[in-house]
Amino acid sequence: MLGGGLLPGTLTVIYGATGIGKTHLGLTFADHGRAADGARGVILDMNGRGDSQQHDEYARRLFHWDLTPWSHSVTPMSDPYPPPAQMDAFYSNAYTWVGRTRDFQVPTPDGGWEFDWNWKATYNRALYTIRPFLYFHFAAGSRRVVVDGVEPMDSPADSIQFFLFDELYRKVIHRDAETLGMEICLPVWQHREFIDAHLYEHTTITTLLLVTTEETRLEDLLARKVATGDIGATANTIVVLGSERLGNRLARMLCVVRAVTQRASPTSAASTAQSRAARPLYQCPENCRTSALPMLPQAASREPEPGRASLRGGQLSPHHRQRTRHAGRIDAVQHHSPHRRPLQRADRARHLLARGRLGAHHHHHAVRAVRHDRGARREALRPAR
Repeated sequence: MLGGGLLPGTLTVIYGATGIGKTHLGLTFADHGRAADGARGVILDMNGRGDSQQHDEYARRLFHWDLTPWSHSVTPMSDPYPPPAQMDAFYSNAYTWVGRTRDFQVPTPDGGWEFDWNWKATYNRALYTIRPFLYFHFAAGSRRVVVDGVEPMDSPADSIQFFLFDELYRKVIHRDAETLGMEICLPVWQHREFIDAHLYEHTTITTLLLVTTEETRLEDLLARKVATGDIGATANTIVVLGSERLGNRLARMLCVVRAVTQRASPTSAASTAQSRAARPLYQCPENCRTSALPMLPQAASREPEPGRASLRGGQLSPHHRQRTRHAGRIDAVQHHSPHRRPLQRADRARHLLARGRLGAHHHHHAVRAVRHDRGARREALRPAR
């Protein structure tokens, strides 16, 4: 269904209701890193109510994998290296905040808002755990990150979980390995040999974000609009998991809404994507068969004057039709304005061609030239007194 998997270095967002199978898919993706990358992926649980997704039970039952929580913290100028047992800990739940961003902010004297200093101190202590957790696993070969536990929010821009993930994605996951190592392993001169020996390409790290939604049906998820601040707006791949009734039973379905077709920048919103092209269960409206629209009747036109080329769309040369960016407008003048006289239609087409040659900033010169030419032509056709 995923077309062979996800491309390295991309961000994939999976939307689905509670119990639809997001955690199962995320654990499968992380465990497959052992065969594809030589090391399992890491699991970051952002649920503030404990392990309600039961990652440990799922991993043990499906993959015989004991998810040991990471507990090693690295404060400035302390010994950065984790104990050997911690390198087998691929699970962390150091982020325990849920709700609105405004709940963790206080008003400022100038009328704005800023994060509370007590909360920022707690957040920095959590970073002392999260950053070594990701850095040392990346240095050991892990190339997959699964972020779970993101709760639904009416406005994603107000979600503290989306804010935390955006900070983590930009400043830790896709930070240069040498820079991140020098920020964690202090003093740098003492740990320079370790940092240089464990460099990795952060552009090869694939991130999977699991977002819980209020919608349960696949049709409602496909019709869901992208709100302001939604991570899905900049994701390379979007997958939705929903349910649909088939006869007398309720089926779980997976649909790829957007999938990258080549290597793309993880943070690029305008990535090379094939929109709605990999949908296995939904027929995209733009792929439906539509009958051809009937052509409007063409008005009878007289023959062009001697020495004057006709500007009808059907009589334009192939070179001119391909290279003129206003060729479509000329056709519209001919076919969709039957009330105009042939001379008026030709003047309108000539006006558009003059605008195309002179450019938009010389538009008034084009109008003046066309009007002057039309006035001279009428004077020539007026009978002599």
